[in-house]
Amino acid sequence: MKKSNLISLSGFIILFWLFGCSEIEPGPLIVSKINPRYFTNGSGKAIYLTGSHTWNNLVDMSPSDPLGPFDFNAYLKWMKEYNHNFFRLWTWELINWDTSINEQDTNENKVHTIAPHPYGRTGPGNALDGKPKFNLKQFNSEYFNRLRSRVETASDSGIYASIMLFEGWGLQHS
Repeated sequence: MKKSNLISLSGFIILFWLFGCSEIEPGPLIVSKINPRYFTNGSGKAIYLTGSHTWNNLVDMSPSDPLGPFDFNAYLKWMKEYNHNFFRLWTWELINWDTSINEQDTNENKVHTIAPHPYGRTGPGNALDGKPKFNLKQFNSEYFNRLRSRVETASDSGIYASIMLFEGWGLQHS
């Protein structure tokens, strides 16, 4: 057998191996011993990660304050409808986000408020947005409870979450 045919055949076998297992029990991902380019959950079968992401799937983000909540369950349902099994659970360091940088064709200035954040807003004193200053010695249980809940809910739906604790991109425009 020619080398190119062997490579094509091995590629087909790998694709069959990847896509032939539609129902894989969720579990922590580890590097596959068979092919370190892929992950497995310990079953020995490769897990092909594919998915979608949106910026506010961990924190709420809205031009109104108080914020309207992000419908996380609808997001997971949408992902399942498209057979996605992976997303990034994204955080934001900023307390607000000026989206006009994204809308260069308009003069519209849409400042979005973002919450919750990892640290409590207990003061003393107020921050520039008029709300209590962040207390960097006190974690915000609402943030971490939401993080845990969303990872667990995604796992129960057979969806893997990558937890992004720092985003940094917004800081270049602030």
